[in-house]
Amino acid sequence: MPMSYLYGRKYHGPITDLVKSLRREIHTKPYEEIDWNKARHDCCKSLQMMCWWAENPTGDEFKLHLGRVPDYLWLAEDGMKIFGTALATHAIIAGNMLDEYGDSLRKAHFYIKESQIKDNPSGDFVSMYRHFTKGGWTFSDQDHGWAVSDCTAESLKSSESGGFGAWEPPVLLPAIQNFLLTLIVVEFEHVECTASVIQPLASFLHLGYREKEIKISVTKAISFLDQKQWPDGSWYGYWGICFIYGTFFALRGLASTGKTCNNSQAVQRS
Repeated sequence: MPMSYLYGRKYHGPITDLVKSLRREIHTKPYEEIDWNKARHDCCKSLQMMCWWAENPTGDEFKLHLGRVPDYLWLAEDGMKIFGTALATHAIIAGNMLDEYGDSLRKAHFYIKESQIKDNPSGDFVSMYRHFTKGGWTFSDQDHGWAVSDCTAESLKSSESGGFGAWEPPVLLPAIQNFLLTLIVVEFEHVECTASVIQPLASFLHLGYREKEIKISVTKAISFLDQKQWPDGSWYGYWGICFIYGTFFALRGLASTGKTCNNSQAVQRS
């Protein structure tokens, strides 16, 4: 949407010496040699901020973006991450180092609790094709606003294939999937998201809550992982460093359902 807005306005700023210097620093080839038809699939997280600057450089919206820049730039390489906090917490607990890291775990618990999304999107969000977000977690904090499946697994609705997307239910319409910019316009299923969702769902089975739906969802998700395994036994990860990342999540998800080398061909192949 930010790219569409800027393109629709045909907006461009003055070409100053600073802009020329940034072009040399950011791009891997001379700016004049870039094939922008091929580069259109690349997106920049700062475009939202740029839109408000193009609309009104002195407006409140742009100023509010400026106030959050330190969160994005300094709290991590690419901003605050609930995902990283959760994984680090799992590692500490798995290492049985609760006493040594008691203070860190208390802080992590506070951050995770405070980062939960407390409300759904404002207005008639259903008519705007937004999905419910209340109770979920984002990549960063609740102000981010977009619940992520492998940060929360708050939804039991998977696609027909059994896989889960990152942000919302996957779009499986071929006509849309063939559309330009498809990777950032529509949602796809991902190995690591699906595997992450399996774990909390499997835990919920012991609570007796929506047991039938959960069993169906977990069974379909396991089938999805089986279908996505490569011939060499690995899984491809979309959100991390390819095969090690994907295989790590897939095996962890399968293990949470009791799959081992003794009863699972997928685990044996890996």
